[in-house]
Parts: sequence; C-alpha cells; structure tokens
Amino acid sequence: MNWELTFIGHSGVLCRGGDAALLFDYFTGKLPTRAFEQADRGWVFVSHAHADHYQERIRALPHARFVFSQDVDAPADAHLAPGQLWQDGDVTVRAFGSTDAGVSFLVALPGLSLFHAGDLNLWSWKDESTPKEIAQATQDFHRALEPLRGIPVDIACFPWDRRMGTDYDEGLLEYVQAVSPRYLLPIHFTSGFAELAAYAAAHPLAHTRWLLPAQNGSTFTLTL
Repeated sequence: MNWELTFIGHSGVLCRGGDAALLFDYFTGKLPTRAFEQADRGWVFVSHAHADHYQERIRALPHARFVFSQDVDAPADAHLAPGQLWQDGDVTVRAFGSTDAGVSFLVALPGLSLFHAGDLNLWSWKDESTPKEIAQATQDFHRALEPLRGIPVDIACFPWDRRMGTDYDEGLLEYVQAVSPRYLLPIHFTSGFAELAAYAAAHPLAHTRWLLPAQNGSTFTLTL
C-alpha cells in the first residue's frame, strides 16, 4: 500500500493512505484541510501542550478525531498518559514516555506502523549542562527508550535538533539502533535542510532509510 508522508514544518507531520489521514503536532505552515476533506476518516495527535506542538487551528479540520496527551487542557476523543492504549476501530494508539512534556505516540493501522516522538529525545545540552545534569538526562532517555526497543516501526519521526550543540544527535542514533525503523523522518527543526542532507550522507544507517525534507511541505511516497 502507498502512503504519503509530508513534513509540514518543525514537528508537524501528515500521513495519508487509503481512506485515512493522520496529523501529528501541527504548529506552523498550511493546515492540511483538503487532505482531511478527501479522507473518509482522520486523526489528529498532539504529543504535549507546548505551543510549537499544539495550535487551536486544528479544530477546523473536518471529521477528525483528536488524540491528545493528558497535559493538553482541551477537549479530545482521548487523553493519554504513558502506557495507555486507545482503540478506534482498526486503529490502535499507544502512548509512550517523553523526556520533556507529554507523550510519544505509536500508531498502528492496517499496513502502517508510525512512531512520532514528540519531544522524546536525549536533551543533554552538553555545552551548558553540569555532568550531573547530563547523567540525569541520559538516564531519563534510556528509561523512556527501553519500552520501545524492538517494536516494529515502518516510519519513525524523531527530533534532530542542532541547537543542543555537542552530541545533539545522540538520542536519534540510539533510537535508531534500538528500534531499526524502516524509514526515519527527522523533526523538531525549522531550518538547516542542506545541513540535514549533509549529515545524513555522513551517517548512513544500516537498516533504516533516511527521509530528508528539502523544505517545509516536502512529501514522500512510500510503499509499505
């Protein structure tokens, strides 16, 4: 089955296939109203309440069901905490932990398993943190990563955030090593597309294919 994956911007991702549309952490860019109009069913996911992951504009999307982290103080069809599961027909949503606010999501429906990390990452900030803070960030990330280890994932959306400086990619590489998703879409950045392409060229992944947006709105067609 073919799926279209669109990097909307920052952590916003749209996935379309068959009669379904899924939107994650919309923040900026064009709201994918047409994609939801064309789909028979749609789901909108918000990993946490930070303004760069949640905007009220998503309420305008037609016939959408809303799945939010428990920290989002807004009406939704489901509010999930880490470890909780929500079923909607043939769609299963599992909430996993984060190392910041909220949750990460694993969404499975026939022909697709998609993981969206939200703000799950190894936020070590080594250039400005104390050794104790770095050790705590590392411990927190490993604790959150462990339940994800070995779970089959077709598409993973995971932060690639150069603002952290030294070892900013540590969490991403550890996640890929633990899970080996078929495809990896970097998220949680707003610029540096050329730098991302150069980074990926210098960091080939053994069992995972990079998805490298050239700009906001870049779309990939994947056969799964």
